[in-house]
Amino acid sequence: MEMNITRCTMNNTNFTQEDCGHKQAVLGPKYHHQVRVYILVAMIVLSLLGNIAMCLHIKGKWHHRTAIHVLFLNLAVADILVTLITMCSQLVWEFMDREWIAGEVFCRIFKVFQTFTMVSSNYILLAIALDRHTVIVYPLFRNTRTKALITCAWALSLLPSLPNAYIFQTVTLSDGKAFCVAKFYTSSLSLAHRQVYMALILLVVFIIPILMVIVLYARIMYTMLTRTGKLTRFHSRKSRLIGSEGAGNATQTQTVDTSTSQISKAKVKTLKMTLTIVSTFLTTCTPYLIQEIIIAFGNPAILNQNLVAFSGIFSASNSALNPYIYFLFNSKTPLVKKIANSTCSCCLPVPTKSVNETENTSQV
Repeated sequence: MEMNITRCTMNNTNFTQEDCGHKQAVLGPKYHHQVRVYILVAMIVLSLLGNIAMCLHIKGKWHHRTAIHVLFLNLAVADILVTLITMCSQLVWEFMDREWIAGEVFCRIFKVFQTFTMVSSNYILLAIALDRHTVIVYPLFRNTRTKALITCAWALSLLPSLPNAYIFQTVTLSDGKAFCVAKFYTSSLSLAHRQVYMALILLVVFIIPILMVIVLYARIMYTMLTRTGKLTRFHSRKSRLIGSEGAGNATQTQTVDTSTSQISKAKVKTLKMTLTIVSTFLTTCTPYLIQEIIIAFGNPAILNQNLVAFSGIFSASNSALNPYIYFLFNSKTPLVKKIANSTCSCCLPVPTKSVNETENTSQV
């Protein structure tokens, strides 16, 4: 959302030069246009290449898919939509100096879909966190809930997007150029309306999902830490009991232990991957969140206009980074595997052999 400091009076949605002074009254202050274009192009290329490759990689494993494969496939689809609808449209507007030529109706519809794509990516990250929480904290209650999580994530993403059908409209300046802008930047809706709207959007789209993700992963960390001692003692007793039955069962014991260890390592690796993706999401969206709070409830004049413009596109950069994090944790290259294994080690100090819950491999 562009920052706008100056407000003007609207008369039948046609702004005159005398009424508004400059196009800045509708679109906000100027910023470093060329740098923003370069960043957008780089993000679009990286995102499309990475997310398409991620979809193909998951498709190759589809016959042996797990719940996490299905979730990450939906995340890749959401990130592709963010790229095609949000990033590409912003790039086109940069080249057109943000002029809108598609008419009033499509202005409203497009703004709904633009917000929908951004929200869906955030909500699928929350669905992944809920899935990992169920797997680790309540392994015995694990069943085919993945489809429900995905359906809810996509459906709920539409709710905060629908108000855009009312909030946005086309306005025409005296030079005949039309722009698709929010009514907050005109006299149609007051500053109080903007504050209520922004409070609800920030709460539903960012603050609540972020807090839920933090709580869910905190519970996961706590569960893994508290189970370490109990599970280690359990494995020790089981090994002594099986070992006392005779040397003939040694091979069977070793096979069971190896299988359990492999499952545990896969689960911890998946958890590290999701933690890294969530950390990236928090890093990229937090500056934008703080900025929008200042614009809506504080003094926008204290913000640098270039930083405002760049933080808006950086909030979508996690869509370009997610597939590369996925490949980092799924690479078979020794150096890359070493880097992935060291990631989030401080957050997951639990030995992999202490986690014995079986990963659900049921198809969705």
